[in-house]
Amino acid sequence: MSLSLISPQQANALIKEGAKLIDIRDPDEYAREHIPAARSIPLDSLPGGLNAAPGETVIFHSLPAQAFVVEGGIQGWKQAGLLTVEDKSQPLPLMRQVQIAAGLLILCGVVLGYSVSSGFFLLSGFVGAGLLFAGVTGFCGMARLLKVMPWNRGPKLKVLEVNGENVVAVQASNEQGEKYTLKAADLAPYTEEGDFGVC
Repeated sequence: MSLSLISPQQANALIKEGAKLIDIRDPDEYAREHIPAARSIPLDSLPGGLNAAPGETVIFHSLPAQAFVVEGGIQGWKQAGLLTVEDKSQPLPLMRQVQIAAGLLILCGVVLGYSVSSGFFLLSGFVGAGLLFAGVTGFCGMARLLKVMPWNRGPKLKVLEVNGENVVAVQASNEQGEKYTLKAADLAPYTEEGDFGVC
């Protein structure tokens, strides 16, 4: 597979001519920051989520793909002075949270191992073994644990009406608040102590 790199300026010009910009990073990375015209279709969902017509120009701005790849990804886009949409209310991408937590635990284990008791060195060893296990097997227990933390769950929505493929909902915590119209395919159902809805 041959990859054609294009500059962020070339990609921006193609987008203005009607090309689709696909962001194939994880959804949490997209939620935190993305290019305004980008559509989120995570790499693991391709090709099913692409829905491009034959002959249509498609641009990918992250990892290798069959169309164009924006040189430098989203960082290259920003360095070129082009606009991104950043939502700092969104949590950090999950892998960054894992790196922060692992680094903090290892550092605490070392500091406490030297200053309090040598038994704390086991904490650093345990975290290191967990990272090794995650790299070898692809299963990261720390990521799974962080994913269910309250700050990573997103707002729960109460469904008001379903209209074809669209769902009209409000935040469950504020039923008088702003109404959201969302694509049904983008929602995940949840149940919690007899309650149910979408998030």
